[in-house]
Amino acid sequence: MRPTRRWSVIGLSVALVTGALTASGLLSGGAGATPSKGVIAFSYGNETSGIYPLIADPARREAQKLGYQFIQGDADGSCTKQVQNLQDFVQLKVQAIVVLPLCGLSEVKGVLKQAEAHHIVVVGYSEPVYGSSASIQYSNVAGADAVAANAVAWYKAHFSGGQPFSWALFTYDQCGAPCTERTDPIRSIITKATGVQPLEAVGAAAAVGYTGMQTLLQKNPNINMVIGVDDDVVIGADQALVQQIATTHRDPSLVYVAGMDGENAALQLIAKNGGTDGIYRASGALVLTSIGKAVAQLPAEILARHRATSLFLNYELVTTPSAAQQLLNLYAATVKAG
Repeated sequence: MRPTRRWSVIGLSVALVTGALTASGLLSGGAGATPSKGVIAFSYGNETSGIYPLIADPARREAQKLGYQFIQGDADGSCTKQVQNLQDFVQLKVQAIVVLPLCGLSEVKGVLKQAEAHHIVVVGYSEPVYGSSASIQYSNVAGADAVAANAVAWYKAHFSGGQPFSWALFTYDQCGAPCTERTDPIRSIITKATGVQPLEAVGAAAAVGYTGMQTLLQKNPNINMVIGVDDDVVIGADQALVQQIATTHRDPSLVYVAGMDGENAALQLIAKNGGTDGIYRASGALVLTSIGKAVAQLPAEILARHRATSLFLNYELVTTPSAAQQLLNLYAATVKAG
């Protein structure tokens, strides 16, 4: 069993700077790269996600600091394109690849075998992957437990008299354990506490959350709680709920919305007492700058022939305006520092 490090971290924000590279569609690490030691390549798979720049920019800066060029994929949610990005990385003979398998481990196993044959260091992001020397993982179950516990406490405070209650859960099981480790505990804990099974929809992006929530509200216009696999999808659901509340004049104090990741847009809502109607109440936040730095640091350590050490990063439950603002201030300071 490989040794592990467990980090407790709190979130961040920065702007992404990219340029062109001579490989199909790939994004480079931007101006100022000094590739004296080689190239670290990063395939996140969903580069349009709101949290992606908060991870990629610190990774780029850290890679450059360590003497590596940093290049990125541009799959933008396409499983086929992610595999193509990885094939391009192998063709470019990069020194290391960090990959989050967008559509599960089986989709990327073949191309990672090619990477192994070329002696490329492979690091799994969110879970170990084929041929990986180490991985960057989240303590997903503990983070999900914290969000679920907060949701149950809210439920008990507002529905102790046996009033009708319904709730919805946005899942994204196709990404495997990194997603199911979030949503499975939430489903189990809240169902046990309330005696109510959730209405479910699939999605991890804001646009899907918006339309998915509209569909769920057609089935049950009185949904009281919405939790999602990430903040991105729940931000879309929140928008649909705000519109419905404005139209129906239902009581927003009986609506609870929460997500995971600690995305900037979610933190901004929590910092403003939950947004327009005060319904966005919690986020299980990761410190994304620390994750970004690890994307560069971990493969660099392995390339320097140091012992491979997997990382396990903890979540911080954010439920108050002051806690959310503290993180946003940290993000802003990080951006200013460049």
